[in-house]
Amino acid sequence: MKSTDQLASQFEATRRSLTRADTLSPHCYTAPEWYEKEKEKIFRKEWICVGREQKVANNGDYFTITLGEEPVVIVRDHKGVVRAFLNVCRHRAAKVAVGSGNARTLVCGYHCWTYTLAGDLIVVPGKPDPMIGTENFDRKKYGLLPIRLERWGGFLFVNFSEDAPSLMDWLGDLPQFLANYRLEEMLTNHELAFDVDVNWKVFVENTMESYHAGFVHSKFLPPDSEPQNWQFLETGGPYEAMYSNRSIMDFGNMPAIEGLDERQRTGLFHIWLHPNTTVHVASTYMTFRQYIPRGHDKMQILYSWCFHQNTMDDPEFPKASKFLYEQSVAILQEDIDFIPLVQEGLRAKGALPGRYSPSEFIVHRIGRYVIDMVSDDRPGRTLVAAE
Repeated sequence: MKSTDQLASQFEATRRSLTRADTLSPHCYTAPEWYEKEKEKIFRKEWICVGREQKVANNGDYFTITLGEEPVVIVRDHKGVVRAFLNVCRHRAAKVAVGSGNARTLVCGYHCWTYTLAGDLIVVPGKPDPMIGTENFDRKKYGLLPIRLERWGGFLFVNFSEDAPSLMDWLGDLPQFLANYRLEEMLTNHELAFDVDVNWKVFVENTMESYHAGFVHSKFLPPDSEPQNWQFLETGGPYEAMYSNRSIMDFGNMPAIEGLDERQRTGLFHIWLHPNTTVHVASTYMTFRQYIPRGHDKMQILYSWCFHQNTMDDPEFPKASKFLYEQSVAILQEDIDFIPLVQEGLRAKGALPGRYSPSEFIVHRIGRYVIDMVSDDRPGRTLVAAE
C-alpha cells in the first residue's frame, strides 16, 4: 500500500503539464480502497450516461443497469414519463427488475411486493395481511427510491446527487458542438456487451489514444499508411475531443448525414465524456461505449451503433453496416485480448508511474480528472486548459 506522502508526490507529478507529467499511479488502477473512493466521489456525483431513450420507447418498457455497484432500473411509466429508481425493493432489498422488457408493474420476486411504474407501492400480498402488527407502516412511504434522470441528444443520464447542477448546465458546450449530427434523431441498430478483467480507466484511456493503433491494430493499417494526425480540441464542458480526417475505424460506405459542415463530412471525432462514456461520431453514424465498473479490476463494455433512419433505409445499408460491425468488433477484440496485460503489469508490487507521449494528451487529462475528483487534497473537478 502506498503511503499518503508517496501518493501525494505521484499525484503532483501527474498534475504537471503533459510534457513533464508522470502517468497516473498504479495504485489508482489496482487498490480496492481507491475504487471505493471513485464510486463515492465520481459515480455518485457526476451525471452518468445509462444509454439511449430508445431503450424505453414505449410505455411499460424498462431496462436495468448497475453503476458503481448501484443497481438502477429505468422505466417509461403509463403516462409516458421516463423515470429512474434504485432497483431495490423496500422490504428486504431484492431487485424489482432484471434485464429489460415491458411490464405493467415492477414486482419483487422474493415476496412479491408490487410497485407501479411511477414507483408507488401498491401490493403487499398475503392472507392475512403480512404487515398486520407492524407499527407505523404506511405503504405510501415505501415506494421505490427515485434517482435524478435527465436527457440530451437521445441519451439518458442519471445522477445520485441532489447537489449536482442540471444536466444541460453540466454538459457545457457539448450539445452545441454536436448539434449538426442531430443525435436525438439517431436510432440504435446494434449493441453488444463485453466483460473484461481490467480497471475501467485502463480501457477508457486505451480508447482515447491512437499511439497503440500501429502496433495492436497493425493489420488494419496499410504498411505505407500516413499518421492519423489526431488534433486535440479545446472544450467547454466535461469532455475531451480529438479529430482526424482518417482513422482505423471505417466511416462506413453510407450516405453522409445531412447538415454537416465540411470538417464534419470529411473527418470524425472521438469524445470522452466524463467519467466513463466515449462517443465516436463520423459523417455517417455514431457509436458510443459505456465502461461500467464491476469492481476495482473488472468492468463491462456496452457498445452501441446508431444511425439516422434514412441511412438505414438506404439499399446498401445492410452490407455496409455488416462490414462496419465486423471491423469495429475485430478492433475492439484486439484491445480486449491485450489490455489485461496492462492490468497485470499495474498489479506488480514494484510498478511505478511512467511518462506520457504528447499523443496521449487525453490520457493525461483522464489522470488529472480522476485525481481532482478523488484525492483528498483537491476535491471537485478542475477543468484545466489545453496545453
